[in-house]
Amino acid sequence: MNGLRTLRSAGLIAALSLWLPACGADTPPGPTGADTAASTPGAATAWLAAVDVAPRADDLDPATDRLRDVLGVALVVSPTDCFAGLPMEAGEGYVIGAVAETRQDAERLLDEAGEGPLFVAPVTILCSD
Repeated sequence: MNGLRTLRSAGLIAALSLWLPACGADTPPGPTGADTAASTPGAATAWLAAVDVAPRADDLDPATDRLRDVLGVALVVSPTDCFAGLPMEAGEGYVIGAVAETRQDAERLLDEAGEGPLFVAPVTILCSD
């Protein structure tokens, strides 16, 4: 069972790392506060532990360079419009962080990278590749 969970988590993280900036329409966020991300039928869900936000993706290049090897496939750099459920501090523009199946996993990834989270939130992913 643990092997299946690990495989499923790895698949989720790999899929999330490949999102393109073509985002869908507004989708209401699911409930917050649960240990697993809220679900919306047909949309991927995850926990996002954000490191930084910026008006342009280029502004996140230094963080991307710093985190690429450490976070691997858990690293996500995407427009904020690609996520439903982000807190207000996400603003508009782009977000960089780690995605994981649980809040604890997302926080652990940033801790291992030596980063503190700007915020951690359950999100629904609205973008597809």
